[in-house]
Amino acid sequence: PDYRKGLAKGHHILGNLLSETGRPKEAEDAYRQALQIYERLAADFPTVPDYQEELAGNQGSLGNLFGHTGRPRDAEDAYRKGFQLLEKLTADFPALPDYRRELANIRCNLGILLREIGRPKEAEDLLRQALLVFEGLSADFPTVPIYRQDIAETYLSLANLLNDIGRPKEAEDAYRQGLQICEKLAGDFAAVPDYRRGLAGSYCNLGALLSNLGWTKQAEDPLRRALQLLKKLAAEFPTVPMHRRDLAATHLNLGNLLQTGRPKEAEDAYHQALQISEKLAAEFPTVPDYRLGFAASLGGLGHLLSEIGRKKEAEDATRQALQVYEKLAGDFPAVPDYRRDLAASHCRLGNSLRHTGRPKEGEDEFRQGLQSYEKLMADFPGLADYASGSAATLNDLALALQTEERLPEARQMVQKAITLQRKALEVEPSNPQYRQFLGNHYSLLSEIALAQDNAGSVAKEAEDACRQALQVYKKLVADFPAVRDYRKSLGAGHNRLGILLHETGRPKEAEDACRQALQVYEKLAADFPALPEYASGSAATLHVLAQALQAEKRLPDARQMVQKAIVLQDKALAVEPGNPQYRQFLGNHYSLLSEIALAQ
Repeated sequence: PDYRKGLAKGHHILGNLLSETGRPKEAEDAYRQALQIYERLAADFPTVPDYQEELAGNQGSLGNLFGHTGRPRDAEDAYRKGFQLLEKLTADFPALPDYRRELANIRCNLGILLREIGRPKEAEDLLRQALLVFEGLSADFPTVPIYRQDIAETYLSLANLLNDIGRPKEAEDAYRQGLQICEKLAGDFAAVPDYRRGLAGSYCNLGALLSNLGWTKQAEDPLRRALQLLKKLAAEFPTVPMHRRDLAATHLNLGNLLQTGRPKEAEDAYHQALQISEKLAAEFPTVPDYRLGFAASLGGLGHLLSEIGRKKEAEDATRQALQVYEKLAGDFPAVPDYRRDLAASHCRLGNSLRHTGRPKEGEDEFRQGLQSYEKLMADFPGLADYASGSAATLNDLALALQTEERLPEARQMVQKAITLQRKALEVEPSNPQYRQFLGNHYSLLSEIALAQDNAGSVAKEAEDACRQALQVYKKLVADFPAVRDYRKSLGAGHNRLGILLHETGRPKEAEDACRQALQVYEKLAADFPALPEYASGSAATLHVLAQALQAEKRLPDARQMVQKAIVLQDKALAVEPGNPQYRQFLGNHYSLLSEIALAQ
């Protein structure tokens, strides 16, 4: 039997290699050949636990492969088969730590999968069960550091889940618990680079969480600590590319953090990420991860340059990223993630073109992105992510058509987007991102319908869509009160309703809607004083409120509101002085103040 076991192991190793080099179909064939041999060995020698353990490990590898190639149901099935085998082994041999560890690992992998497909409650249960096992192993074998590392990694996975579902305080606690373990491991085993790398990863993830919460100053420190560790690792081990990859990714995260308020430093961080990731992609052309890192760095730089008004450079960076994604999708046609990345890249370029006054060229890019998503939907009909991505692309296409004043077509596109987003929500009804997208589609539908006709049935459709968007946002804020994006969407939704009611001749109702929006924005500005977008949102709402008061002939009140808007817009510009949108808003406020003052 040893020869058969060796052959199975060879197939398994080959499967790992093929999976890592973007050949999932061949990888699956190799894993299945290993599976057949292990199944036969387990049947021939039922009292030998090693064959059942290898069989469980092979199921786990299949689960990982399916999870990364858009087959979540197959992935869950493979994980659960491995889970059953390991549960029995753990029960039969409770004194053997390896079986307990492998069972906890497969729980973790299944939990991460369920998190990704919108089943957070089951995911949390599995991760907490795995955590208990790892903590028990660490208590039983305190001199074995790998169990402490397992605990730290599980805290990281749990923290990511808690952050996703709007429990940021618990997420931060989990990150910090994992961080403490990583700091101790790196201190106890300074000569083991993996523990220092793990510590850098923990710092990075904590920085990302704090950044998402709007705590920019607090987020910068852990990211810079991660950079220090990774620079040292990359210098000590220049032939180990993953240290450089992690270093580039951390520069990218720092760039994303510094975009608001410190664009020059953000640009420097992006260029450092680009320098490292481009060199890695050139040195290891067969490793797709390095090319992905290069494309992500280009995307980050492109977004920053667009925000600070350097549109031509932004477009060049976005086109270069698109070329990388095109090559990846061409080289690895069996990997759906690369086709999805390509579709999303077409959309980013489309938006770049739309923002520079070239909506027709943008439309062409959106339609190419749409084709990619539609093909993915046909190939993977049960996967909600592609339906949602297609809906988001239709939303962007509708915006381009709206810019071209092709309102009936734009309205049709956003109606299709609503249908597709609802289809995605049928598969993952609790997915908050899909729910937010649905609210955004309704909001855009309201805007387009109102532009078509501010009276009659189309105006009624506009108001209904606006109120449906508000319902979506209110429910999201109720479910996830700590997620600032949902609160921002709610504020914008109330403001949008205020605009609609003002434009349809109902100034008193418009005033009420604007005051509700103001409450949301003022609370956000108080909670996140370093973020200028909330001061700017308040200013925009005060502008609409002033228009409503002007329509009611309450000119002194209207003048007071627009003066407040100017103060707040100036405050936003003090943080982002180069932001062209904020500058335009400021001009609009002065223009309205002139109009109201003259009327007085």
